[in-house]
Amino acid sequence: MSGSLFFRLFIPFIFIFLALTNCSPQGGHWQHYRLSALAAARDRGMTIYIHFHQPGNPTSEKQKEALEAVIQDPEFKKVGAYRVTWETERPLQKAYQVSAPATVVVFKGEDEKSRAIGATDPKLLKQVLLQGL
Repeated sequence: MSGSLFFRLFIPFIFIFLALTNCSPQGGHWQHYRLSALAAARDRGMTIYIHFHQPGNPTSEKQKEALEAVIQDPEFKKVGAYRVTWETERPLQKAYQVSAPATVVVFKGEDEKSRAIGATDPKLLKQVLLQGL
């Protein structure tokens, strides 16, 4: 097999693999909350960010934009970042004593390290997230 044919066939598989395994040299990303993923991350002692987001709420939307930008920093590559829809996860709100949307709670394993309510400044949010590292 010639070198160029090999690379033409091999390179697409690399991109598919990276996409499926979510490998990236950039930072982390927000994913939708799943109880099983959250429990597994907590049990492994990982840093976990939970964003209680209410679609349509101006503060929550602004916070979401700021968090999307902050999480791109490479230092956040190995964290579990979960977005929880405010209206649908009442038991989780109660479990973590979250009383308002636009709340970010940061854990290291099972220990809460910090939280921010209504914060939309990217610099402040980065400081809150760094508390879990």
